[in-house]
Amino acid sequence: MINPETAQRCDCGYNFAAKTAKEAFLDCSTRPRWKRRAAWGARILLFTAILGYFIQDVPVFIHLRRPSNTPKDAVYIRQPKMTVWEHCNYNSQQDADYCQVWSGDGGLISNEVYLPWDGGPPIKAEHLKIQEDVQSGLGREAICLENGRTLIPKWLVDARKEGRFRDMDSLDPGCRKIRAGT
Repeated sequence: MINPETAQRCDCGYNFAAKTAKEAFLDCSTRPRWKRRAAWGARILLFTAILGYFIQDVPVFIHLRRPSNTPKDAVYIRQPKMTVWEHCNYNSQQDADYCQVWSGDGGLISNEVYLPWDGGPPIKAEHLKIQEDVQSGLGREAICLENGRTLIPKWLVDARKEGRFRDMDSLDPGCRKIRAGT
C-alpha cells in the first residue's frame, strides 16, 4: 500500500501522527455473504483433504476401507507397491494351514495351502496370528506370523524342492517392519 505524504491515516486504520492503530476505513463485510461462505467452505474442504491424506493408514481408520468380501479378522498389510489383506486358518481335518490374500480393493490374489518355511508341521489355530506391517525377505508371497515363523504357498515349497528356485535357499525368510511411506 502506498499512502500520500499528506495522509494522516492509513486505510488499515493506522494513525501516522498518533502512531496508533484504530478501526480500519475499509469494511470487509461488503463482500457478499455467499462469497464469504464459499471461501470458508473451500478452507474446510482443503483441510479435510489434507487431514484425510495423512490419516489414511492410521489403524483406527483402516477398517473403514476393508473390502466387504474379506473376513473381519483379516490383517491389513502395507507392501512396497501395494496393500493386501491376509487371513489364515488351520484346517484340523486336513492338518493344513489355508491362507487367503486379497488386494487392497478386495480382489482375491491367493487362496491355497501355505506351509511353514522352516519345514515344520502346520501351525495350529492358536499360533496362526498374522503380524501387521512386516514383510518377509522372501517377498510378498510369504506371510509373517507373530510367533516369528513364516508361511509360504505350497506351490513355492514344491518348486523349491524340485530345484526350480535354486537361489531361494539364500534368501532371508525373516520378517522386517515396513517403513512408513513405502
